[in-house]
Amino acid sequence: MNVVAGTDVEGPVPEFAAVTDGRGRFSYPLPPGTYEVTATCDSGSGSTTATLRAGSVTALDLVVE
Repeated sequence: MNVVAGTDVEGPVPEFAAVTDGRGRFSYPLPPGTYEVTATCDSGSGSTTATLRAGSVTALDLVVE
């Protein structure tokens, strides 16, 4: 399992953390906005920016190095 954290880059939403399942998947309901998402595990970390829209699901691919 890995830890995924995010920060809202447009407003005052606090940081969040979620633990992934064995395949690296997680879900976390957030309001629309743009977020910096970082995944960290024993072998390294990776990050990306995600823009979330109301009423949709966003899939992210993170490379952890």
